Amino acid sequence: MVIVAIAVAGYMLMERFNIVDALYMTVITLSTVGLMEVAELSPGGRIFTIVVILTGVSTLGYAAASFVEYLVGGHLVARGSAVAPSPTPPTSPRRPADVAFPG
Repeated sequence: MVIVAIAVAGYMLMERFNIVDALYMTVITLSTVGLMEVAELSPGGRIFTIVVILTGVSTLGYAAASFVEYLVGGHLVARGSAVAPSPTPPTSPRRPADVAFPG
């Protein structure tokens, strides 16, 4: 939501869009739909749009990677499931009597 708020404010300040047009531009930009621009963008507005796209896609990629890491790490287990990660059995150090010496 922070990205949306910053992008809306940016379009309102840089391109003088009203709030509905700024929100529309933000949604079509972040969703990568890229329908039709509300109005012709200035060079600064185009650069701002590039930054909004890169920020949105990067944030989505980071969120997806974090979720996959969470799944692979075994943190998401169904309630009552027998799929819970098994604990590693403790290893005990070998005692000298357990070691066979040649000879």
